[in-house]
Amino acid sequence: MTGARVLVTGSSGFVGTHLMAGLIESGADVYGLDRSGGGSCFCGDLRSGPFLLGVLRETRPTHVIHLAGVLPGAGHDAVTLYEENVLNTVRLLEGIRVSAADIKVLVASSSAVYGDTRPEENPLSEDRPFRPITEYGVSKAAQEIAVLQQHLAHGLRAVRLRTFNLVGQGQSSQLLLPALAHQIARAEHEPGPIVVHAGNLDSRRDFVDVRDAVRAYVGLAERGAPGEVYNVCGGRGRSARECVDLFARLVNRPIRVECDEALVRRVEIADQVGDATRLRETTGWRPEIPFEESLRDVLNEWRERVRVEREVAR
Repeated sequence: MTGARVLVTGSSGFVGTHLMAGLIESGADVYGLDRSGGGSCFCGDLRSGPFLLGVLRETRPTHVIHLAGVLPGAGHDAVTLYEENVLNTVRLLEGIRVSAADIKVLVASSSAVYGDTRPEENPLSEDRPFRPITEYGVSKAAQEIAVLQQHLAHGLRAVRLRTFNLVGQGQSSQLLLPALAHQIARAEHEPGPIVVHAGNLDSRRDFVDVRDAVRAYVGLAERGAPGEVYNVCGGRGRSARECVDLFARLVNRPIRVECDEALVRRVEIADQVGDATRLRETTGWRPEIPFEESLRDVLNEWRERVRVEREVAR
């Protein structure tokens, strides 16, 4: 993306930090915007119109990639989900429209908009209707509708990205794979078989490495069609049991996984796998990083964190 000027919202988050690095590698001039600050990014809130317009005037972006928002499982109620994921997106789009600049906007949505599916309905294409079963899924569906309205009514060059389950270093341990890796890394310092706990052991998810996802985002910033939506996914479903079996190969020790009822979600998608054909045909993208490599990287990250924890505790 040599010559592009890219503003990334949520730049200090898990995806944001990887995306900033990927954009810099692509040759773009990159600017971050994040409520928590960090690095050289603009520190502020999308709820402040003057702040947002000031950032747009100063950076003069050719592209905006909107990652800012909140995820499920972090104690956020429905009102917070709608405020952060929907209203802040509307504020951003309104600010871009008011600035009268010719900006291409990519908005990161989620596969949660598809809701629950039966195995025979997979893989899911982008033409599948919204059927969200969680408040988070509803907030992302509403976000997408707002983006589409701005495109249809005002000609905003907006592209929507429906990202499936990401995996990579720097991810919160509230999510399945880093939670398992954290437990394994701690148990490696104890004798005997490793025991880990998870919620629903048989629900299947489509995982994609965050580094592959970043390549998809960059490709869509260059070639994605305004008004269109693209799945970013690996194309294969894996259960928690399967993930534990793969972790066991990496540690060369038996691992027993037990269902912890406290971790079972009241509302949960049982089976979901995506179809990335549209993304592939548009950009040539394919996932490159083997899932086992992604797990190894996550496990090694948590091994290092546990090592530091133990050093501090001495």
